[in-house]
Parts: sequence; structure tokens; C-alpha cells
Amino acid sequence: MARKRIRVTRPGRARKEAPSLQVFMNGVIEQLKSNGKQRTSESYRSALNSFNQFAGNRTVSLSEIDAPMMERYESYLSERGVVRNTISFYMRILRAVYNRGVDRNLVADLRPFRHVYTGVDHTVKRGLTLQKLQLLLELDLSADQLLEYARDMFMLSLSARHELCRHGLPAQERPQRGASRLPSAQD
Repeated sequence: MARKRIRVTRPGRARKEAPSLQVFMNGVIEQLKSNGKQRTSESYRSALNSFNQFAGNRTVSLSEIDAPMMERYESYLSERGVVRNTISFYMRILRAVYNRGVDRNLVADLRPFRHVYTGVDHTVKRGLTLQKLQLLLELDLSADQLLEYARDMFMLSLSARHELCRHGLPAQERPQRGASRLPSAQD
């Protein structure tokens, strides 16, 4: 009886020919969409578009991605005024895609993201002061009814949220940041 040969992959070597980042990432984006993760797929598309600009729309193989390339990409973004959290966001997305390639044995794990920032910086709140809200409230917008209506709806939503947080709902039932609706009677 003939023995079946088992192919063992050594650390640092991939089994299959690595596809391009663009082809592989487009597949991931389509998979996200089919799984109902539209917003996530849009974020992945944005990261891919940014990387394609960096690469000059040149096809880049997953196996070409290494630490020096990611450091150059980080510098490229920084030189164009992209803020640190956005750079980190793109890097985390690219790392997730790269790790999928590693998991599928399409590319060896060369840890290309080890020298780039992938954390999240605390950002300064950019809310309106009470004085600016007062100016907005007192601003005469009667010449533009649409603008006046928009201001009034903004003020209404702001005061309704404030009242809910102060009196209306216990903390665990209050709308969370990014919530698209108030709790219904069934909630």
C-alpha cells in the first residue's frame, strides 16, 4: 500500500500562491456584505481605497506586505494629514484581512503590523459650549425657514436627550452613543 504524502508547512512559509491584497480584500468585502455587515464592508472599502492610492493602484500581493511597507503606508497617511486614529483604523482593517490570509495559509505571518500604531487615542470632545448653544437658539433665522426648522429640530433632539438622561430612563435603558432609535414599549 502506497503511503500518502503529507505536506507540512514550515513556520514562515505559505502553502499556496498568495493572491493580491486587492482581490482577497474584495472577497472579504463581498462576504461582509452577504453577511449583512454593510457598514463594516464600507469601512473595509475605504481602507482598501486608501491603500490603493498609496500603492499607486499597483497590484500588491499579500506576500509582499511586510513591516517596512506598512511603515511607509503609515508615513504616507501621516504626511497627508490623516489623523492618528484614522491611520490606526485602516491598519487594524488591513491587519484583519492579512490575518485571514494567514489563517487560510495563503501567506506566512511576517507580523507586518508590529511597528505601526494600531491603538486608539483619546480624542478631545468637540461639543458646543452652553454660550454657543444660547447664541444658536437666539439666532434669527426667519429669512430661511428650512434652516430655522433644522435648528429647531436640533435643539429639540438635544433637549429631549438631556431630559431622558436626567429624568426619563434609568442609566441602563438610556440610548447609547450611535443608537439609531429610542427604546420602544417592547424594549
